[in-house]
Amino acid sequence: RVLTPGAAAQQLISTFQLRGIDIGMAPEVNPQWGHRRGYVGVPIWLWVNNPEPLTWGPYTETATLGGQTITATAQATSVRWQMGDGASTTCG
Repeated sequence: RVLTPGAAAQQLISTFQLRGIDIGMAPEVNPQWGHRRGYVGVPIWLWVNNPEPLTWGPYTETATLGGQTITATAQATSVRWQMGDGASTTCG
């Protein structure tokens, strides 16, 4: 069966096993709490901890599908931190 380039690309992308990032945070998380906490008046630092191709990119695959040879790359360009109080911050 012949596929359009767009359909072949969508089929290839659907095979990607991408995962969410691990969050680095300071002050550190106390595992006894079972969740993350901040402190009033103390800045919180957040980062992408241990980025890898399947979490942050770049992750590239090439395949021939339906007569089309397609190369697709997944790459994060920013991260949006939602603080839980309605506020959010986006870092590029």
